[in-house]
Formats: sequence, structure tokens, C-alpha cells
Amino acid sequence: MPQEEHRIAYRYVRFSSKRQEMGNRPRRQTEMAEEYANEWGIFFT
Repeated sequence: MPQEEHRIAYRYVRFSSKRQEMGNRPRRQTEMAEEYANEWGIFFT
């Protein structure tokens, strides 16, 4: 019996300055990653 393939990814947030860290960048990157994962059937660990 064939097994269902599970696609797994590791999520991380990247920024290059304290200003980006304090702004919306972490939230926006997380939201975009979740949208992409949902579209392609990817699960985050």
C-alpha cells in the first residue's frame, strides 16, 4: 500500500536590522510562509 508523502519544512524569520525586528517583518514573513505551505501541502516542524 503506497504511503502518503509528507512535505516538511523548517520555518525561520530573517531580518538584517533591529528596526526590521521591531516592525512587522517577522509577522509578515510568518504569514507568507504559512500561506505558501498551505497552498503546497507543506507542514512545518
